Amino acid sequence: LLILVIIGIACGGAITLAAHLPSVVLFVIAMLTPLVFRFVLDDELPFLLGPMTIVLAGLLIGTSRDLTRFIGQTFRLQQEKETVINDLRLSEQAQSENESRYRQLFDTAKVSIWDEDLSGIEPVLHELRQMGVTDLREYLDERPEEVLRIAALVRINSVNDATLWMYGVESKAEFIDNLDGIMTAETLGGFTDVLCAIWNNEAYYSSEVSHKTF
Repeated sequence: LLILVIIGIACGGAITLAAHLPSVVLFVIAMLTPLVFRFVLDDELPFLLGPMTIVLAGLLIGTSRDLTRFIGQTFRLQQEKETVINDLRLSEQAQSENESRYRQLFDTAKVSIWDEDLSGIEPVLHELRQMGVTDLREYLDERPEEVLRIAALVRINSVNDATLWMYGVESKAEFIDNLDGIMTAETLGGFTDVLCAIWNNEAYYSSEVSHKTF
């Protein structure tokens, strides 16, 4: 009867440990249990061999369970990583193809197209609002030098071949480096219109202005 009670307790303890302890702890316990019984008890209680075997089996089962779960999770994470990498690769490929199509349309268009960066203008307009300016056109008309200062903040990223032909220059670098040579009073007036359109959050703007060629 005592042996049966001990076996029952051992089985319950093994199952409890296997269900709650981490796999590393279970593995250590499973490896040390036989040594403890061997050197501490010194074979004085041979009837505990059965319960000890059950305990060891329970610990090993728990360890195997956690190891299997760990391997499964690792495999799933690897699959998810490969999926993300593949999606990024496809996205980059699609972006590259779109940029190539855009560049072809940009370069071969028969009308002049400028690729401009106007991001430097927004901080200036924000500063003017903070200063209390409410009528931008009136403010700029009274200060033409301010129009020139803001215009200098516009960065020309690129122009197409039709632009080079129209202005009579050989390269994009030559065109961009000599923008001051094409400006007229009408050009600056048109730029003021652009600033007012941005100021008023207009979604669309168009105008006709005259430039000088080189």
